[in-house]
Amino acid sequence: MRPLRLFAALFALAPVVAPAQSAANDPLLLRLTTARVLADFKADRAALDTLLADDVAYGRSSGVLDTKAEVLKEVGPGGPYELDYLTPDSLRARRFGTSGVVNGILHVKLKAQKAPYRIRFTDVWALRRGRWQLVSFQATRLPEPASATPPAASRAGEVQRLNPTGLSAPAGFTHVVVEADDTTTFLTDMRNLATLRDVPARDDDAARLPASTAVQVTALARPEFLIEIEATALIP
Repeated sequence: MRPLRLFAALFALAPVVAPAQSAANDPLLLRLTTARVLADFKADRAALDTLLADDVAYGRSSGVLDTKAEVLKEVGPGGPYELDYLTPDSLRARRFGTSGVVNGILHVKLKAQKAPYRIRFTDVWALRRGRWQLVSFQATRLPEPASATPPAASRAGEVQRLNPTGLSAPAGFTHVVVEADDTTTFLTDMRNLATLRDVPARDDDAARLPASTAVQVTALARPEFLIEIEATALIP
């Protein structure tokens, strides 16, 4: 009887390694989301058709879940999502092999609405057949911060004076004045500016003085004129 020889085959098992995670703010994903936002704003259906996957799930901040066909139909003039502006902010992008996620904030102003608003959004991108496409989008409307409330200065007769840190110390003026009335003063000689400032300062209600801009010009409508004041006022 011939001896039976047994051969043992050893197989080296390679460990399963997850796709490497990219650093924050992956430039490719940032470009993709920026292109998607720009196409939304410009109502560029051809660009959106390329960027959006056919089976995209587009969850809007209104709670509506759109398909790709619905997205393409609704953008542009006359649609419910026609935009005055769409500005991305605070973008963070991270890639995981053949997929990636972009988070950020969008400042939105729809033509159909009076007030702008902000949304926090998530773009999910995937590499499909050699092309990166948006496979999912989700948006959540953010509450407006307290600072977004119109300041009291926006009401007639109220003034807010601001001197932002970092600017030079003002002498006889305020860097920023928020007021319902604005004036523009034209002078043929800036040496008259001190006299001009002295006149309203005598007013008993000087705290309510409007915002003012002074401009030197070569001449006014008549040669004897030295000062001209242009005023715009809000009448409640």
